[in-house]
Amino acid sequence: MKNRCFAQVILLTIMLATGGIAQAAELSIGSMSMAPDAVDVLVVSGHVDEEFTSGVMCMLEIVPREGNTGALVFTSAPPVDVVQLGDPWLGSGTFAAWDTDGTFSLAMNGSTRDSAMPPESLVFSGELSGFPIVASADAEGVWDVTLSTSVGDSSWEGIGTTLVAGTVRVVPEPSTLVLLAMGGLVALGWWRRRK
Repeated sequence: MKNRCFAQVILLTIMLATGGIAQAAELSIGSMSMAPDAVDVLVVSGHVDEEFTSGVMCMLEIVPREGNTGALVFTSAPPVDVVQLGDPWLGSGTFAAWDTDGTFSLAMNGSTRDSAMPPESLVFSGELSGFPIVASADAEGVWDVTLSTSVGDSSWEGIGTTLVAGTVRVVPEPSTLVLLAMGGLVALGWWRRRK
């Protein structure tokens, strides 16, 4: 009996370590691409499967990778322009966007959605909040977007929540690259003719 219990504990540990057991709650940010000097929306999606919860908190931070140029930030009006996309409690309760760290940093932002009811068994899968972002004209590279900030982590209230971070890749549009290539060819032709 002792060996059987030990084997079950080892199997459970392996399943947890390899992702063999799914969490009942998740928050995620999809990865996306955008052009420089553009505005787009980061979307936080959520999933909860028959768990008791009465709220969800989304806390985002945009973190540049080494070698990036320019800037990728939340639009200059946060948190006023953060919007609710999906409603797990169908009109019961409140949605609020707020400045995650209280400094009006354009790298952090957040939202909460609370039910007016006590915790109830909830089944929901879909988009929760939209966070507008803007890339500077000289932006290029990859930015990580985490669901954790210096003041805390995102979560479904009272439930262990798997957090899936995303990335935003800022790349020049193909038409910009074509124009740059054509300009290079013109310059090369001009240089060859002068020789």
